[in-house]
Amino acid sequence: ADEIVQGTIDLYYHIFHEGCLTNFEIGEDGEEASKLYPEVVYTRVEDCLKRYL
Repeated sequence: ADEIVQGTIDLYYHIFHEGCLTNFEIGEDGEEASKLYPEVVYTRVEDCLKRYL
């Protein structure tokens, strides 16, 4: 169980603290994801956290 917890903490650290998924430049031709996939209903992080706070 310790390995699972450590792996989860490691994953969250790299994604949310270091910003591994957002550390890139979007060029002039870039589009917002909601325009690329209009059928997908997006939920903001703030809205998800309201359930728990």
